Amino acid sequence: MGVILKALRGKSVLTVSDMDGFTSQGGMIQLVELENRISIRINPDSIEKGKLRVSSKLMQIAQIEKTEE
Repeated sequence: MGVILKALRGKSVLTVSDMDGFTSQGGMIQLVELENRISIRINPDSIEKGKLRVSSKLMQIAQIEKTEE
């Protein structure tokens, strides 16, 4: 996963996955199952680096996660 995310870093490509730790490793949006519901985690730093924008409504319902350094 890390190789793909590194190759896409800084490019305007939305990355979405359900893999554990996706947003903490630099992915933009991660789908997570919590209590039999799908939840969304967003890494705003990765989205900004990709020159993309997320709606404020989506940001309100999402969990915010930063990239691990």
